Order: sequence, then C-alpha cells, then structure tokens
Amino acid sequence: MAHSIAARLYLLCYDLDRQRMTGRDRIGLLTSAAALTELYLSGHLIDQHGKPAPGAAWDATDPVLGEVLTLVAGAPGRRWKHWVRRQAKPTHLGVRTRLAEERVIGVRHSKLLGVFPHTTITIRDRRLAKQVRADLNRALREPLSRVTSADAALVALAATIEVRAVLPARVRREHKVRIRQFVDDSGPAVAALRSLIKEKAASAGG
Repeated sequence: MAHSIAARLYLLCYDLDRQRMTGRDRIGLLTSAAALTELYLSGHLIDQHGKPAPGAAWDATDPVLGEVLTLVAGAPGRRWKHWVRRQAKPTHLGVRTRLAEERVIGVRHSKLLGVFPHTTITIRDRRLAKQVRADLNRALREPLSRVTSADAALVALAATIEVRAVLPARVRREHKVRIRQFVDDSGPAVAALRSLIKEKAASAGG
C-alpha cells in the first residue's frame, strides 16, 4: 500500500536503534506541513497570494489528506502557516491512527506514575521504516532527474524540522544545495513549517 508523505515522515521520526519516537514536539507540525505539501504537489491545493485554495477535484482515498483539504476549502483566506499550525495535532493523530490500523506501528496508552498520560509507539513493520530511510538517502544522492516530487518533499520536510535522528546536521550540510532546491520546489507549506520551527526554537531559547 502506498503511504502519504506525512506517514513516511512519521516513520522517519522513529529511531529504530533506540526504539522510540524522536522530535515529538515537532512531529505534529511536520505531518501537517507534509499533508498540505502533498495536496499542493498533486494540484488539489494551489497557492493564491500566499494562501491555499482548492485546486483539482479530490480523487484520492487517504482520509487524512481528505480531511485537511475539506477544512482548507471550508475556510478560505487563511495563510499556509495558519493551517500548518492548526492541523498539527489532528493530522498527527490521524496519521498515527492510520498506521496503527494498517499494523505498521503499535500504539500503547498508559499513565506515568498513574497520573500523566503517556503514549508508547513501536514499529511492527521495520522493513517499511527502513525503506523510507533508504528513499530519503537515495533522493539525496541519485541524479535529480530520477527523484520524484514526493521524495524531494520528504527530504525538504525532514531537513526543515532539524532533528538529528531524522536527518543529521552533517548530512544537511553535505547536501545543502540539493536540500535548498528541494525546499524551493516543494511549495509554500515547507516555508511555513520552517517559520514555525524557528518560532518554536526561539521560544524555547528565550
């Protein structure tokens, strides 16, 4: 089964060696931006003066993407940044639920000290998780003519959240020219994500 860019990025955020999710404070924004990016690249959303607007008629079956498209179409005139932020939690939960239903991941809810809610994620399909990592690495190294727009967006979004376990700083520096091109080619939701990540970092530091 083909998986969305958001679902593939979710799997990238899982550290297979340490067996835990990384970038938990950014995964919502990441999956939200990924859903908007996929809709933009497929022509279902277009950019009108810095704001998303409906484009081609919806013809896909992914419920997470469908929900995002419906919400954007129902509230026109808001900027990409608004939608990346607003849809962070629901898109994250939607992607996680879909992956769990497909038995790609396992999700266990518990309470730390019997009080604080805690969610533990495990990977059931390690082959798929490794394949996503291989897709990312291949997109960084193979001829540009062979890189799909989805894989380019995968790299652009992974680089934008600046999480070491997802895409190490060393790799980002090594391929900075290609990554910059992928960011430019992947559309306005990536730029919105970058802005929100910078705001989050500034808030944490200040």
